[in-house]
Amino acid sequence: MKKLLLFLVFVLPIAIYSQTEDFPILDKNSNNLILPTKIAKQKSKIILPLSSEYFFQKFSIGDYNLRFNFSADTNFVRPFERNEFNLGGLRVLGSQTTLPKFDFLLAKNFGNGLFNVSANSEIVSEYLPNANEINFGLNASGRFFTNYDAEFLDRSFIGFSAGTNFEKFNFWNSSNPTNSRDAISGFSEFQFYNIQPNSSLFDMRLKFGSLFYKSNDFQEYNLNGKLFSDFKFGFFSFVLAANGNYQKLDNENYTSAIYANAKPELLITPKSFFEIALGGFFSYTKDEIFLHPTFRANVFMAKNLVGSLVWSSETQFINHEKLYSQNRYYNKDGIENFVQKEFSKVELNINYSYKDLLNVSLKTSYSNFENYVYFEEISRNGYFDVQTAPKIRSISAEFNGEFFKSEYGFFILNGKYQSLKDTTWHKIPFSPMFEVNSSYNQNFTGINLFGQLGIEYSSRVYTNFANTSSVAPNINMFAKAEWKFLDNWKFLAEANNLLNRENWYYSNYRLRKLDILVGVEYLWR
Repeated sequence: MKKLLLFLVFVLPIAIYSQTEDFPILDKNSNNLILPTKIAKQKSKIILPLSSEYFFQKFSIGDYNLRFNFSADTNFVRPFERNEFNLGGLRVLGSQTTLPKFDFLLAKNFGNGLFNVSANSEIVSEYLPNANEINFGLNASGRFFTNYDAEFLDRSFIGFSAGTNFEKFNFWNSSNPTNSRDAISGFSEFQFYNIQPNSSLFDMRLKFGSLFYKSNDFQEYNLNGKLFSDFKFGFFSFVLAANGNYQKLDNENYTSAIYANAKPELLITPKSFFEIALGGFFSYTKDEIFLHPTFRANVFMAKNLVGSLVWSSETQFINHEKLYSQNRYYNKDGIENFVQKEFSKVELNINYSYKDLLNVSLKTSYSNFENYVYFEEISRNGYFDVQTAPKIRSISAEFNGEFFKSEYGFFILNGKYQSLKDTTWHKIPFSPMFEVNSSYNQNFTGINLFGQLGIEYSSRVYTNFANTSSVAPNINMFAKAEWKFLDNWKFLAEANNLLNRENWYYSNYRLRKLDILVGVEYLWR
């Protein structure tokens, strides 16, 4: 009964604040949705609380089961006083090992509402013995917006979304290569969002998710709630971020679990160029209560130059859904969940932008972990056991940059250094010290052609905690081209692993060598 009361009081009311959303909106300067070319995974820039960008944000569909993104503005200023529209898109590609691969999206507005449905599928044939897989996803969402001058709940939206995904693959490099995992995941979600410029923001989300391994008769259910609120009073703002999760494993050997956390902050802005936040982080499980103070400060050092300093501690609840997203070949046996702790993290951020020509950020951090979760192949060949390290030290530096964003194209460079070691200086398995993602992108408007050339690199990693065996660096050079040959038609070409290297998913599971996909994209309005 106590668990149920705690759940009803702390978990059910909680929901999320997010910088990006999974729905398309009309572009504020046109009557249609726009379909920008997806180039590379972008890093989010810092959006400071109670700034104009904070309250009038841009939302995009995101990458969940979509290979091409619709994005536009949601300024909540009479968002649908334009012509009604229907928008659909279908993208189909294939290669020697991939046939077919498709993405579909259909969106329609209705008054002050918007509805969309999307689907994606990919079938991979055997590029090595038993190395075949099937993926399929289906998602739908709807949102209703209020106008900025509505008499009740102005500048708000209510959203509903649901989806499912099916993935089947073999443990093809294990002692039983035909053993398969049929993973079926699903979710349904409710969201309420309200914003009052220079006054308050409230964002609440409640989500139910499930994960089912059909071949192993395993099921996990999660009810998750998150909340973000920000209320301003003169030079002060009270900010609250909270999260709760109720986990249920449908197996008589396992029990349910409750995890909740909250991070309240008092934000003080004595000067226009400086702000400071004092607060704390609190989390609860049946075994432990975690409490630690937090501090952060933002300084506007010059025009378009912002620096921030953060000191914090936090915990993270890791369930099967999270483990599967990190390593689909993990060994599920005997696992309920983990709570990973990060202590006294010190983080320094510097961000600079100049018009559309330059946008760079640098982040460095130092922290200590307890109960750090990692993967190591121990009990069975081809299955990765989930392990925990009692104490880990982390040192990291990260650089993200966009350069020369103009009619001559632009260059993206993202790089990361991270050292994860225990007290005896052993490195954590499968944690690369260096990672680089870089690409050059060019739009040839005269001939309706877009081109991209890039490279992804991750350094050599150890495969065991003793650091006696390792896997060579992964290097993936890739290219992409899109040619619009008719109003609604594009010819597509993608190439991965241009160097035809042996790259690896963790260890044992080799990725595909040179793979060239060609296809078409059709849009209708």
